[in-house]
Amino acid sequence: MKRLLIASALLLFRFHPVCDALDGKLLISQYQKQHWQMEDGLPHNYVFTIQRAPDGYLLVGTDEGLTKFDGMQFAPYDLDPSIKLSKKWILSMLIGRDGSIWVGTFDGNLYQWRAGKIVTRFNEGSSIFDITEDSSGRVWASTRNGIVRFNQEEARFEHQRQLRRPPDTAWNVLTRSQDGSVWVVTIDGLYRSKDGFSIECVARNGSQYGEFFSVRPDFWGVLVGTSKGLYSVTDRNGAVAFERVFGVPGPVVASLRDRDGNVWAGTWGQGLYCKNGRGVQRWSSREGLADDFVRQLYEDQEGNLWIGLRGGGLSRWKNPALVPFGTPEGLRGDYASTVVLDPQGRTWLGTWRGGLYRFERRSFCRNPLQCPLYSLPYGR
Repeated sequence: MKRLLIASALLLFRFHPVCDALDGKLLISQYQKQHWQMEDGLPHNYVFTIQRAPDGYLLVGTDEGLTKFDGMQFAPYDLDPSIKLSKKWILSMLIGRDGSIWVGTFDGNLYQWRAGKIVTRFNEGSSIFDITEDSSGRVWASTRNGIVRFNQEEARFEHQRQLRRPPDTAWNVLTRSQDGSVWVVTIDGLYRSKDGFSIECVARNGSQYGEFFSVRPDFWGVLVGTSKGLYSVTDRNGAVAFERVFGVPGPVVASLRDRDGNVWAGTWGQGLYCKNGRGVQRWSSREGLADDFVRQLYEDQEGNLWIGLRGGGLSRWKNPALVPFGTPEGLRGDYASTVVLDPQGRTWLGTWRGGLYRFERRSFCRNPLQCPLYSLPYGR
């Protein structure tokens, strides 16, 4: 924040156009970041799950209940007053294709809310870590007792005996890929169901990929987080192929490829990583992230990135209207003494004991001039 305040005072900005997702041409230090914790109305600083409700509110599940956020303030979100979800420990959510809101709790309850009332209740007796929906509309849930799947004909959940519980530090463990396959992370490894019934083991824990912790949808398959890093997993003519996302270390417990193709990886203890055309960038508590333990990543309809943290609350990253430049972007100081535009349309920046810079190709290039610059006159 100090850098942004300095930069705004010195007008070290340029205008930035509206973009569908976070602009991959910017450094992650240049995104506009906003943060909310308990003092801002968030029920608890441990954020487990983030979804967008059918009515447009952002739903946030925390250690102390479910809340809705309108961009300005948080408010308790009770689907049914008798359940008191605004006071329960919320672990997982799913917005179904029919508009239903599914909510899983720490104490093992799974609720489906639709058209103003609770239509399904299921008590597993153990924590509900993740929820997904397959291509036929069947709901799957990962619990401490293993995987359950909703039997629509008999209106009950059934245990999938071959799929055990997830690892202790794994929560984003169920997803559906674009081809309709359901992918599952368990304590034994990574599994896939192509038809919603038959299940195959893709890779076991302890293999060359390490221990599996997370799985999320990707453009061509799924993103898989492990103790060794992040992998893009695709089906190539019936054979599953793993491709390492180099530069991203493990353990990766949350991941997301945004609509512009930027890959985001949340780690358990090393902060947040981004992989795109600029390479790999990291943002941790050292740079200003409220917590190095990332629990959840979510992209909203405007392309903003929401980050749920273990003890640091909720963060939103968005494209800035004005892009800052300072020491995080390579300048040797945050004190600019003069700025001028030359006849060729190039911007020159003089700094106090930081040298002379020329702006080109979206960044400042330093020129060999050491003395403090108070002005940049030039003849015509």
